[in-house]
Amino acid sequence: MEDYAAYLKSIVVARRWKKLHIVAHSMGGAAALLLDRFDDLSLSTFINIEGNLIADDCAILSRRAAESSFEIFLKDFKALKQKAGASSDAAVRCWADWIGRCDPQAYHAACKSLVAWSDSGKLLDRYKKLPCPKAYIFGERSKVPAVLEKLKGEICIEVAKSGHFIMQESPDVLYETIARVITGKAPKPASY
Repeated sequence: MEDYAAYLKSIVVARRWKKLHIVAHSMGGAAALLLDRFDDLSLSTFINIEGNLIADDCAILSRRAAESSFEIFLKDFKALKQKAGASSDAAVRCWADWIGRCDPQAYHAACKSLVAWSDSGKLLDRYKKLPCPKAYIFGERSKVPAVLEKLKGEICIEVAKSGHFIMQESPDVLYETIARVITGKAPKPASY
């Protein structure tokens, strides 16, 4: 995750944007939280779309990958891509296409790092201490109650009829929600 964060920061720094709105999904949320010295980046908004924050976020794929040897992971990885590619769910098929483009060794290593960071509690701490407006967006079918419990007092926005891949399942609602957060029109913190 640190390598992804360093790469992301090199891109952001090279652009010298005056305002930076980070919108990060899933594993990308963890990488974005590991950017160092947000004050140097003119961070205006941080939107976390089901990005990893605590150990419970690693319940499905990343923990299983992290706990497997690379040989076992590779076998499971190939089977997972095949099964996901044949899914009746268009968002899962899209994910299968994305995952099919990545290097299995890099993905395995990223899962190990992601689980370690999620288990540490440091991602949640970094999220809560961000020096800018922020929001956590999650799908109705993929919410993690333990995450919402830890985010009491923070802005958390549920997208109805969506799962983890909100950008494929409910793009119009997601983009409208992102715009509301960026413009300061997000709902007040809710308790779930």
